[in-house]
Amino acid sequence: MDISNKLSRLEKLLDQQTNKKKWLKSAEVKELLGISHGTLQAMRNNGTIKFSRIGGMIYYNIGDVDKIMEENKNDR
Repeated sequence: MDISNKLSRLEKLLDQQTNKKKWLKSAEVKELLGISHGTLQAMRNNGTIKFSRIGGMIYYNIGDVDKIMEENKNDR
């Protein structure tokens, strides 16, 4: 899946979740970005993506995920 399709999916999710859902779980972020668990963990480790850990769960702010998508958008 190319970046424009991923961005479109994220925009749809944002539209659906506006004022409803501010945080995403790891599985949702991996699906939106089309990445593996290891890649997401590496992104956390190197500071590419911010996260909050509560107990054993990791959450990502939907705005931060959107920012990553925008920064990596390919306008070809």
